[in-house]
Amino acid sequence: MKVLTVCAALILVGAVAAFSAGEAKSYMSSLHKSGAGMKYWYEAKDGFQSVTGMPYDDLACKSCHPDNCKKCHVKSMKAEDTRDMAVCEGCHTREKITFEKDKAENSLDVHIAKGKICHDCHKGAAFDDIHGDGKTYNSLYDAGAVNAKCENCHPADKMPDIDSHKKHKDKLACAACHTKAATACTNCHFDSFLKDQKEEGNHMTSTSWTMLVNYNGKVTTGTAITAVYKNKKFIAYAPSYTHSVQKQAKKCEECHGNEAMKLIKSGAKIPMNKFEGGKTIDWVGSVPLLPESLAWTFYNKEGDKWVPIPGDEAPVVQMVGGATPLTDKQIKMMNAPFKSK
Repeated sequence: MKVLTVCAALILVGAVAAFSAGEAKSYMSSLHKSGAGMKYWYEAKDGFQSVTGMPYDDLACKSCHPDNCKKCHVKSMKAEDTRDMAVCEGCHTREKITFEKDKAENSLDVHIAKGKICHDCHKGAAFDDIHGDGKTYNSLYDAGAVNAKCENCHPADKMPDIDSHKKHKDKLACAACHTKAATACTNCHFDSFLKDQKEEGNHMTSTSWTMLVNYNGKVTTGTAITAVYKNKKFIAYAPSYTHSVQKQAKKCEECHGNEAMKLIKSGAKIPMNKFEGGKTIDWVGSVPLLPESLAWTFYNKEGDKWVPIPGDEAPVVQMVGGATPLTDKQIKMMNAPFKSK
């Protein structure tokens, strides 16, 4: 009750609050407060705990989740003082990396480029993804947990009447074509993380590929999270809305009949992060979630260098949040050499 007491007191003394007492109450069961998603998937039967043997509550992962209002309302409780992307990026580091890299490549997310911030999509008249809705969710993948979506501002009946929209209608989510690439954190070296108690320097980041997964009846963007602990390997595949939205959609050939699909058709695997010339080289382009066709190199950290783990022991594989591989029919369609007109 500590958070609710603090917030209610501030309201009572006349502070211009960024949220009402009702919203403060909802926050108590929100994912931002509980951090339930990370714990839920970590402790799942095929989660990373099956590799580490360590209870989630013994780890420092949960420290990112706010235990009081001032963690986010840094300056004051005034609504205008919460409109600072840096506050969100303090914990949502993957989005921060995405924005920084895209800005450097002159391909910043179209919403951010127009001055939009997290609040503009995640807090609306009928929902509040930030403070929650008073319900308890296992993770952000539960129905109703996150209400921000493209269609809130871009309803399907107002979309341009173009060939791509007609062919992909009800089959592909907007993100599948309109995002540049996913930002994936890979090879979390858990041994080093436990020793240093920090993420920085103990994992890799990839921003060069987009994974396509089935989720909620549509193909959408996904990501992969790989980790290592005492030479044991782990990989999780999950739907992922990457905040790298582009006005110009991908061309047909960027997904259909591309280099990844040619490898799959030939029976070869896609080298997602091969080790060559003493460094890791990430795959570039769109790839389907087809676990048996994705080849991952796992690394140990020796000093400041990454060294491939010897042996061919298979990793523990977890499907997170309802992500499923593409079907044979979908793979057949992706093998078709469609070209943009």
